[in-house]
Amino acid sequence: MVILITPNSKSCNYGLTSSEFSAVQPNIYMNILESVYNKKKNIPCKAIHLEADGMSNMDAVEYIRKMKPSEVGIICSGSNPSASTMTMVGAIALCKIIKEHLPNQKTFIWGGHPTVMPERTKLETGVDRVIVGDDFGC
Repeated sequence: MVILITPNSKSCNYGLTSSEFSAVQPNIYMNILESVYNKKKNIPCKAIHLEADGMSNMDAVEYIRKMKPSEVGIICSGSNPSASTMTMVGAIALCKIIKEHLPNQKTFIWGGHPTVMPERTKLETGVDRVIVGDDFGC
């Protein structure tokens, strides 16, 4: 099983009180990727969107612990071209907490920002691999 996660970056980007008034954008790219895993690659996959699902980073860690996936993918994307970069602050925090509480969990990150800056992204997040472009082997 693979778990895909859209991190929560709103409180860092917009302030702690903004979540009450700011919108949540569905991560269409993550949901397409979930469908590819489930239907084309026949690999069970579950996508969670921390903002939309009202989950904290620790909630995500507990979910990962419970589900025991082979890999966790952090998806940094959105419809706006800068969405990937705006998501990185949340992605870095999420990756660090996953590695802190589940040090043996295999992780990857995908999105425009990681594609353009793979070495820096790997250094900042501590993920096992950075997927560059659309190279999911589909």
